[in-house]
Amino acid sequence: MPSFNAAVKNIKETDFAGNVSLIFGNALDIIPGIKQKFDFVFVDGEKRSYGKFWELIQNRLNKKAIIVFDDIYSLPEKTADFIKQIKKLKGFDTIFMPMDDKDGILLIYKY
Repeated sequence: MPSFNAAVKNIKETDFAGNVSLIFGNALDIIPGIKQKFDFVFVDGEKRSYGKFWELIQNRLNKKAIIVFDDIYSLPEKTADFIKQIKKLKGFDTIFMPMDDKDGILLIYKY
């Protein structure tokens, strides 16, 4: 689990370490059991599940929350329905950011 270890190490090296909770695992299983609301969520998982993940977190977001979906362009056949869903959002700003010629991220801001 090198990426988990790197995430923990990187957070510990910031001034935010006391304010960050890292939760690793299958989000679709874990999110329903979390009671608190979210200020920031980074999603890098099964692309076909992005829509299901969004359904679980959208009502658990604090005002001014930021959500980042990784690898939004690399597998268009798996993210197309999710992208259509996101483009219809009300109460959120969305930014699709290409990172190179093959991929990018989606930033969502709740206002």
